[in-house]
Parts: sequence; C-alpha cells; structure tokens
Amino acid sequence: MAVPALDKLNELTLGSLLRRVTDRLYASIDEVCKDNGIDINTASFPILHVLTEQALAVTEIADRIGQSHSAVSQISKRLEEKGYLEHSIVESDRRQRQLSLTDKGHAAIRELRPVWAAIVHILSQYISATGHDLLAALRNFESVLTEHSFVDDVRAAAKKTKGDAVEIFDFQPEFKAAFLELNTEWLQKYFYVEEMDQHILSDPQKHILDPGGAIFYARYMGEIVGTCALINQQNGAYEISKMAVTVHSQGLGIGRRLLEESIMRYHGLGGTHLYLESSSRLLPAIHLYESAGFVHQRRPQRSPYRRSDVYMVYKGAAGAESSR
Repeated sequence: MAVPALDKLNELTLGSLLRRVTDRLYASIDEVCKDNGIDINTASFPILHVLTEQALAVTEIADRIGQSHSAVSQISKRLEEKGYLEHSIVESDRRQRQLSLTDKGHAAIRELRPVWAAIVHILSQYISATGHDLLAALRNFESVLTEHSFVDDVRAAAKKTKGDAVEIFDFQPEFKAAFLELNTEWLQKYFYVEEMDQHILSDPQKHILDPGGAIFYARYMGEIVGTCALINQQNGAYEISKMAVTVHSQGLGIGRRLLEESIMRYHGLGGTHLYLESSSRLLPAIHLYESAGFVHQRRPQRSPYRRSDVYMVYKGAAGAESSR
C-alpha cells in the first residue's frame, strides 16, 4: 500500500494518522457487528460497557470513559431510540438523566461479549506485532495533552518561529521607496505626515546616511515589512527615529528587533547619548522602549514634531530595571 504524501510531514499529520486508524477500526468492527446481526456501532461500546455494571448519569459515564458530556448525550439518545437504553430523572438533580440497559440492551450485550473478546484478542496480536506498547504510549500521550495547553504552546512556538524568520539588514538603494512607504503608512494610520517627516523621508541619503546615521529594514517572507533610522545628531548624540512596521506584520516582534539593531549600531559607533521621541498615544511602543532601557526625561528643547509629547533617553539595563 502506498504511503500518503502527507505522512512525510510526520507530527504535522499525527491527527490525520490517528483519524485514519480510528476510522478503519470503526468501519471494520461495525462490519463484524453487522455480520452478527448487531445494530450497534463501535462508538457506542464504551457507554454500553460501563452500563453493564450499573445505571449511571450522563456526566458519570462521560467521566468514566473520558468523553465529553455532549458526545455521551448524543450517542445515548440514539441508543434509546433503538431501544437499547432507557433513562430516568435523577431526583437530586432533575437536570440529570440516569441511563440503564433495557432488556433489549442486555440481550445485545450477550451477543456482543464474544465479539468484544475476539476484538481484544486480534488487536492484542496486532499491537504485539508492532513491538510497542501502543496503548500505554497513547495513554501517556493523552496525559501530556491534558497537562499542557496545546493551543497556547503552538501559538507561542509559531510566534517565535515567525520572529526567527525576520531578517534585519542595512539600507540598500533599491529599497529606498520602502522607507518612505512604510513611514507614510504608519503616520497616516496614527497621525499625519508633518513637514519634518517630508523633509527627512524625501531624501534619507542626505539627511540620515551622509551625516553618519543608518537605516535598517526588516524583511519577512521576502517582503520588506519594517524600517527604522538611527540619526547622527553630532557630538556623540544619536536619535532613533522613523520606526514603522506594516500593519499585517505587527505582533512578530519586528519593532523590538529594529530597536535592538539600532542600539547595537549606536554602541558600535561609539555614541554617548541616545534618545527618541514618541507620543503618549502609543502605549505599546512606549512600553517597548521602557523594556529596552529607555527612561522618560524632560525634553531639553522643543520638538520638531507636533505629535511628540514623550522624550526618552537610553540608560541600558539599569534604565529598563528602573522603569518597572
């Protein structure tokens, strides 16, 4: 039998593999039951088995067989319709249905017992042929799933993977337009393009690069999705400015990566003073700056930007600690 191509993805298709195995077992066992004149599908077996011992409420059955309340409720209603089960109301909680086998149900169990014994015997042989304690492994795996939040773990891992796929690199002339477009998009989303913005964005070579500054880009999945500038203000002072990340790529940690690259370049250039300007409206950005070691200070001079009402100076790890 040819192996489906999806199996090459291994863990990614574990759910599909388990579903194929389950569907094949269910279909085969249902066929055996049909051959023996038993009109009961395989999914009903766990419920019938626990009810051979005593009558139980739906919630008790769900707990014992490890299935959801809704699944047990749906299956049991079908068994009632066929006459294998009956229910009574639990006096202590009239919302509860207590299920028990009918005479027809007991008769069906007598027919099922030899089938169950045969299923156990053959599956034990098949499992032994694999050389693994398959049932123990599956129970352990279920336990691990129960102890962890699979959804939260996958979300965190996916976010990290996306972050690792982000490439930060220096200005390249062919991406000059991206510097303008990303900043214009960001400014129009939160504020508007001011005269000082137009002055710098129109000619970054003249206003940023030639005076000894730097421009960084973030590339993700082949697309330029973020940018940031380190502007040389002379006498060892540098400003981090013009940071922008496109809307559809926010949440990947790109702003932090650009900020860290700017700080690292500032140290490499032997800078003695690093600052940035922002707006109190941009709380996530301010929290990012604080976590990176920037602290709020009184502005030494009037800002060239009308939107700016925040002035922050880089103090390194000590600054990040003091901001907590």
